[in-house]
Amino acid sequence: MKRCFLILAICFGVVLPATGFPSSLIELKSGAKFVTSHHWEEGGFIKFYLYGGIVGFKKHQIKRIQATDMSPILQERRSDEKLSAQSSASVEIAPPQPKKTPSPQTEKNKLKKKQAELQKQIAAAMETLKKAQAENDAQRMKAETKKFLGLKGELKTLQDALRKKPD
Repeated sequence: MKRCFLILAICFGVVLPATGFPSSLIELKSGAKFVTSHHWEEGGFIKFYLYGGIVGFKKHQIKRIQATDMSPILQERRSDEKLSAQSSASVEIAPPQPKKTPSPQTEKNKLKKKQAELQKQIAAAMETLKKAQAENDAQRMKAETKKFLGLKGELKTLQDALRKKPD
């Protein structure tokens, strides 16, 4: 029984690697060639797996796609060796960057800084308004009052946003 199991294991060990995995050779019009284990069409692009990521080319850039028995892993090693010689045909793939969502505390700090800036602008506008009143300049008083009220409205909106932010 052990001998039978051993013979079966050896047969599977020899036969299975010979069958391999189906691969596709993607050839671009530029002459670049890629071997991949899987490719698909998505939104006018042909996309495929390469170097642990996903690469896509517009359909009009593809010369042909054909089945091949070449291993994608083997092709990646060969591509690494030829990378310097084919710099114009090579594709550099950047790993996907995680989206950074600002923390509520960071947003609240930005709002507080904006609030402090607005308060300084309001104080400066108030000083200018007082000078205009002392000089009895009606036109400047009107302009400074308008500026002052606009800043106050902006400050109120900002303070409302700060109240809504979680601590």
